[in-house]
Amino acid sequence: GFVSRSVAALLVQPLTVIKTRFEAGDRAYGKGALRNLIGIARKERMKGLFRGVIPTVMRDAPFSGIYLLLYTNLTRLLSAPSSPLPSDTPRSAFQGLLAGVGDVLP
Repeated sequence: GFVSRSVAALLVQPLTVIKTRFEAGDRAYGKGALRNLIGIARKERMKGLFRGVIPTVMRDAPFSGIYLLLYTNLTRLLSAPSSPLPSDTPRSAFQGLLAGVGDVLP
């Protein structure tokens, strides 16, 4: 969970930079996303494309790691023959709910 979310953050960070700049009204390199992506790559290089990636990873990766850990353990617990939930779909939804709630609680 931790590693996969870190990789995902790295892959989409250039798009996140474009989105954030558009939301702030900054279209310094033109109207379109592709023009801005190319403009940032040419003028600001990698530093501009990956601005903010460390805080993003520090925010998202721990959540994903803890969520996966909780979900995996809940799957083992609730998949036991004595589980009160008979069907796979409700059981999976319940596991996801519990893992999400458990992840955000201190």
